[in-house]
Amino acid sequence: MEEKKEIRVSLSTFFLIVAIIAIGVMGYFIYKLNDDKTKETEQVSELSNRVALLENTKSEPTTIEKTNTEIEKNNSESIVNNTKKTYSYNEIKGVYKYSKELTADITATYELELFENGTFDYHYLTEYDQGLVGNYIIVDDEIILNKFFSTGSGVGMYATVGTLKLKINSDGSLTDTNELLDVVSQYKSLLKEINLQKSSNKDDIEAFNKTNINEMIKSTALISDYK
Repeated sequence: MEEKKEIRVSLSTFFLIVAIIAIGVMGYFIYKLNDDKTKETEQVSELSNRVALLENTKSEPTTIEKTNTEIEKNNSESIVNNTKKTYSYNEIKGVYKYSKELTADITATYELELFENGTFDYHYLTEYDQGLVGNYIIVDDEIILNKFFSTGSGVGMYATVGTLKLKINSDGSLTDTNELLDVVSQYKSLLKEINLQKSSNKDDIEAFNKTNINEMIKSTALISDYK
């Protein structure tokens, strides 16, 4: 009887140990499963953060990209600024005028005719007429007048040499800073820079279209007193 009791106690102990082991194993697996799930959640969260960062990187350029973009923009603007407008003779041809009242009795008047064949006729006066005849070239935004003959209030043309430079403005006008008129000192400052406007007057255009510099030179007495 006592022997059966010992056996029963031994079996109870065995099953208790088995149960403890089973609980331990189950606990381990539950812990492992929970730990794996936590790691998986963290990995998903980290991946989501990386994706979000990547999208932000695509939509917003990096500092290097911004710097490169600014350099390209500056270079592009520099190229645009350094590219000067070119002008054709057909575009430039026409009658350009300027006048300035110096006193109640004296007005400074300028009239420049630029022809499509590259010749010009330039007159300027206060009390008496003076003029220049020659050819011209266009270099970027400048017109260079090459003087061949000078004229006065009388008949005839006088051989001469030299050049004058005029600035072509964005509005189509021409700026002359050559101070061609010999006026008293008190009026010089008024004529240091004149702005010749292109005429759209019908009479000016008709007279311009009828003028031929080569024919004018042929029909005028030429005086060569240049030394």
